[in-house]
Amino acid sequence: MCRRWLAWDSARTRHRVYAASKAAVARFSAALAPLGRRLNIRINCICPDWVDTPMVQRTRAELSPEEWQAIAPPVMTPPEEIAAAVVRIIVDESLAGRVMLCVGPKPWRLAEPPGRAR
Repeated sequence: MCRRWLAWDSARTRHRVYAASKAAVARFSAALAPLGRRLNIRINCICPDWVDTPMVQRTRAELSPEEWQAIAPPVMTPPEEIAAAVVRIIVDESLAGRVMLCVGPKPWRLAEPPGRAR
């Protein structure tokens, strides 16, 4: 029982650290966006929810069905949909400096860049 709890708690800790690092990248990207405009480079960030990747499949294998159900959405995003979001944010120059939140049903939201009126 103790070993199982420790494994579950370790997985929860890894998820917290992963979530914090995603948040840091999003905020860092938003902070750099104005600098990017001055230097004529584009800075964007895509924040996907759970994507059906080998990393996610390994995480799922470490957890019980109950633990998995508690943290993951019922349907995961296919990698191809994230690839399409990357193409969209690259092709559309009006999206420079934006953070795309790929969570939940489409269309996915775009967070406003700093300094831009809503």
